[in-house]
Amino acid sequence: MINALGDVSCLNRFTDAATHDHISLKNLELKKDSLVVFDKAYNDYLQYLQWTLDDIYFVTRQKDNAVYNTIKEFDLADKTNDTALKDELIVVKKNDKLLK
Repeated sequence: MINALGDVSCLNRFTDAATHDHISLKNLELKKDSLVVFDKAYNDYLQYLQWTLDDIYFVTRQKDNAVYNTIKEFDLADKTNDTALKDELIVVKKNDKLLK
């Protein structure tokens, strides 16, 4: 983990190959209003819900098989990079239950 204000690593964690990446998310000590950016390998919907309840923001790539409902779609700014396809507020489903 890198602190964006200091541009210096503040957490390094090594695990064996059998440990799934998302396990590391539970060990992060994040403050309210933190912004976390990570790859979809860390996918953990229950952790996302907890962060949402704790006012912790996150950005990740959506998995291809994700099930969700769009609440609101936001316009992309004219200067937005072509790799950003959409900006949406969503509600995620897990095991046919909505995680709000």
